Amino acid sequence: MGFSRQKERFHSVNFQQGTGMTQLAYSYKINPLQPPAAELRRLRALQLTRLNATIAHARAHSRFYQQHLAGVAPNGLASLEDLPTLPLMDAGVFNHGLEALLCVSPAEVSRIVTLETSGATGEPKRVAFTAADQQATRDYFAAGMRMLADAGEAIAVLYPCERPGGLGALLLEACEQMGARPLAIGIPNSFAALAASLGREQARGLVGFPQHVFSFARWCEYNRIKLKISGVLLSADNVAATLRNEIARIWNCDVFEHFGMTESGYGGAVDCPHHQGLHVRESDLIVEVIDPLSGQPRASGQWGELVISTLGREAMPLLRYRTGDHSRLLTGTCPCGSPLKRISSVRPRAAEQIIAGGQTYSMAQLEESLFALPGVLDFKAELDDRASELLITVQLLGDPEPKQESSEQCSPKPDERRDQQLQRQPDQSIQKPLLQLPQWPGTRTIIEYSPEFRPYYPAKRTITRLPGVRTASPSSQ
Repeated sequence: MGFSRQKERFHSVNFQQGTGMTQLAYSYKINPLQPPAAELRRLRALQLTRLNATIAHARAHSRFYQQHLAGVAPNGLASLEDLPTLPLMDAGVFNHGLEALLCVSPAEVSRIVTLETSGATGEPKRVAFTAADQQATRDYFAAGMRMLADAGEAIAVLYPCERPGGLGALLLEACEQMGARPLAIGIPNSFAALAASLGREQARGLVGFPQHVFSFARWCEYNRIKLKISGVLLSADNVAATLRNEIARIWNCDVFEHFGMTESGYGGAVDCPHHQGLHVRESDLIVEVIDPLSGQPRASGQWGELVISTLGREAMPLLRYRTGDHSRLLTGTCPCGSPLKRISSVRPRAAEQIIAGGQTYSMAQLEESLFALPGVLDFKAELDDRASELLITVQLLGDPEPKQESSEQCSPKPDERRDQQLQRQPDQSIQKPLLQLPQWPGTRTIIEYSPEFRPYYPAKRTITRLPGVRTASPSSQ
């Protein structure tokens, strides 16, 4: 898709008045990506009004917030600059239990998401949503989907789609809301079947985990499969620049990055066709950056911990919630003209970094280096504590010794031709990557070849610890 078409689509969603919400009796729907610059002052006034309404709603209906916000004036805050006077909160708040945090009756809850915590003693997070909370997410997703495809065109969703109210289901419903044809793919288990489905449906947009989409794009190039993908949206994990650029190169399409979390209502920030930072969903979210040690606000341009305050959330609003993610507020104005605040791509958390051989490693760092090598489909990283060694298993396209096709082959049956067309004449030039494999201190690399993608991670990628003794002895480099 050409840049001009993307830019036109990005600016085409208008600033709109919405209807009242059930609990807060106040709502103002704007385009989550691009309110006109003239509306910036009105947007800030809207944020303050919604913030004070959220404070009043939380304090009136939640046992936790009655104590947590006891020091806040009855009328709320006088300006957005007073937001840092509210106390911070972190994931430990979920230890108070769902009933203490809930701001609506249980009958009004339409969806509860349970998230495991990384701590040994932390209770699982249980995040609740009403039907109106989830509709706000659909509205946000629908605005973003317009950058991937036009009404009537197909958009494939490569997230689990079975659970009502889950991320995949909300994306499918957002596609329908903006007039596109949603394709419920789920986590792909066969790239050949996925390619056939996208070709048959003439899919234009693709939404999924960054690494799954990247591997699929490389598999398509290796097997010389041409698709008509015009826009890709990557979310729910780190988006390495090398990964993003490779997808854009293979399909000659625009690739958008989204940051969100369950606590934020899935939506958070997304970049525009200029790709100069992620525009914050300011109609429903206020983002701050703080010093992770002191908790004091950081100036724009300075890195720190992201803190979010949800606006208009009915079931479980979060006020000054520490995400644990690190980013910065960008200065200046985006070339697209949007007045919305922008953040940089999120950096890995300190807890996601490990030390091996005296060197600090993160999954994001490994992705930038390894995904730059041609032919790499995937990799996994496992820390062997006993050997103080990071074991990196790299999955390559193709076979260790590609077989030569015989010049005398039987003609395929009609029902076999399509599958053979998908697999025939792979581009063996792509299968020459690891001659320049980086040699990092404290690491050992294992090479695995696969003509079909075998995902090492079903969802978010992280460095894991190696369980027990490794008995297999595959060839290593």
